[in-house]
Amino acid sequence: MSTELYLIHTGFLREQEVFERKLRMVSAERKKRVEACRAMEDKLRSLAGGLLLEELLRQNFYSPQKLVRDDSGKLRIAEEEDFFFNLSHSGDYAACVISTHPVGVDIQQYRPVKHGVAKRFFQPQEARHIEKNRGDDENLFFRYWTGKESYSKLTGEGLAQSFNSLAVNLEKGIVEDKRRPETISFLKEYFCLPDYAITVASHKNDFFRFVKKIIYRM
Repeated sequence: MSTELYLIHTGFLREQEVFERKLRMVSAERKKRVEACRAMEDKLRSLAGGLLLEELLRQNFYSPQKLVRDDSGKLRIAEEEDFFFNLSHSGDYAACVISTHPVGVDIQQYRPVKHGVAKRFFQPQEARHIEKNRGDDENLFFRYWTGKESYSKLTGEGLAQSFNSLAVNLEKGIVEDKRRPETISFLKEYFCLPDYAITVASHKNDFFRFVKKIIYRM
């Protein structure tokens, strides 16, 4: 199995009856996470992500009840070393990537970004590239961001990973970690949604070329 990306739109969950019915279908842990969200939009995204993940687990003959969290807090399947996944959500979408090896995904809905913000998180050459192309590509910031975020989720470090230590090369589709100079990881950008940046990170360059499936209703 190559590394595959799946998306789900949250719109079908906006009907209260549908939301409550689908909430009863997910695992106890996912239900708890959904209910812990304060804003309704966050509840929709969390539930959609849970539904998508659990459907993909069943399609690959795994029980959602076997989901556990490792020491870094990352979800995995207990006693399974050949099936990996990662979740992300933003705006009206949740994304899930699956593979036979560790992977990370990040999706970000485009929104305005203030001048100078890139200097706080990115390397100098990246910040200059963003500012130089601001007039032609307002969304370049999020292409870099999702590249770094997906890598940090690949490693399991999340936001504890300093983005300043990561160098993203969008043209080559790679990310280099200054703390691990001997390692180069691969990035795959997906441009299937015009208002979103979506990037998957992996230590192997085996990405499926297109989004495998966009699931709107289940």
